[in-house]
Amino acid sequence: MRPLCLLILLYCLPATIASANVLGITTTDDSILNTVTIHRNGSEYTYNESELIGVTLSSFQGDSGSVVLVGDGDAAPATGSRAALLSDNRIDTGIINPEEITTAMTLDFHTPVVNGPGVDMIWFEIDNDPSNGDLFRARIGSNFVLNIGHDAKVISDNLIQNDVYLSDNGTVTTLNTLENDPFSYVVSVTSGLFAYSLDFSDLGIADSATVSSIQIGSQSDGGSAADPVYFAGLHTIPEPSSLFLLVGGFLLTFFLRPRG
Repeated sequence: MRPLCLLILLYCLPATIASANVLGITTTDDSILNTVTIHRNGSEYTYNESELIGVTLSSFQGDSGSVVLVGDGDAAPATGSRAALLSDNRIDTGIINPEEITTAMTLDFHTPVVNGPGVDMIWFEIDNDPSNGDLFRARIGSNFVLNIGHDAKVISDNLIQNDVYLSDNGTVTTLNTLENDPFSYVVSVTSGLFAYSLDFSDLGIADSATVSSIQIGSQSDGGSAADPVYFAGLHTIPEPSSLFLLVGGFLLTFFLRPRG
């Protein structure tokens, strides 16, 4: 009976990842992201926000001057600290309206992301469209992908409240102007939240290769530019062979241990 139990357990472990989608999130009352649930090859994995790989915004080109998004009633951050709105753990703050080019935003991962099977990064965008989020484009090196649509709407309409700040100097064209221009309140918005995911293999990245940064921009769809609020990379899950060895070794140790 013992060999049969071992065989059944190993057979039921997740296989390689064929697809992935963001299924849902949990947040605090003040819009801090707690967990993200992702579907991978027939199984669901829930990650704490602290388990995701954060990003730093290292370059930026805006489509307009309205690029700073903060929570309802909050002031714009002080000079030199605005890029952090995209790397905090909140879903109601961000750097929005990137230009409609693949090099509009450069995001540096805090830890290089390994291109594993399936999805390698996720992000969220606010939008007041009841059915669709905006489209994105992405680039790694010389390879790019267009028309990245959303996986799912994870928070319903009008449940996220934000304030938008506009540069007093017009269109924000560099990270330096984003960090140092004077900004003034322009409008309050209420929105839903859309989730996105990306497989680095779609950009021609080799299996098991590491990615340190990615460039992302809005994809022109006849409407407004995109409004991203959060980006993160994903750690790979163990390959089936690694899981088999790990679980098999544990079970063999358990069943073969001396009985007292």
